Amino acid sequence: MLALPFLLGLLPGSLAAVAIGLLALAAGRMVAVPAERLFTAAAVIVFAAATAVGAARWGSFDLDFLRGAQAVLGPTVAVAPAEAAGAAVAAAAAGTVALGLWLGRPHPLELWGLEAIAGALILVTVFAGAALPGLGAPGSFPRLVLWVAGSAAIAAAAGAVATWAYVRTSKFRWRLLAAAGIVTTAAGTVLASVV
Repeated sequence: MLALPFLLGLLPGSLAAVAIGLLALAAGRMVAVPAERLFTAAAVIVFAAATAVGAARWGSFDLDFLRGAQAVLGPTVAVAPAEAAGAAVAAAAAGTVALGLWLGRPHPLELWGLEAIAGALILVTVFAGAALPGLGAPGSFPRLVLWVAGSAAIAAAAGAVATWAYVRTSKFRWRLLAAAGIVTTAAGTVLASVV
């Protein structure tokens, strides 16, 4: 996966580099499940928009800058003012729902799991600022635990949304995706007004 070295903090880069990996995963999904192409593309767009809202909170799409700002000030979802933190939480939740809808029908677990983990790492990087911390650095173990737990929680939540939504009607899934898009738009509007 092209984005993993950037998301793990092994290489410097921007969300643009991560977007290339995201698009590669989405393209693979659209080839594998042709009937869901339009829905998958829409889910990826909402996911990307939610991620952009989180990055816009800091005015940068550079991964090192996002991590650095959050290392000093705290996670995007917790930094004052309260309206901005609330909007970031809403965007992160909408991104998780969009990721779950993007995952769609459970398919070979290796690919499905890779997509869930990659999406979770993107959201954790943007909204919680963590990178895989170097062991031995001051405070590295608690940060490592939070990084792993946050990524696992988001991947599990997205997987639960995917499994739950798949057995619903197509109309219901489109409505849920539209709701995630509306929440993302509202979060971006709130952040733009307070930042």
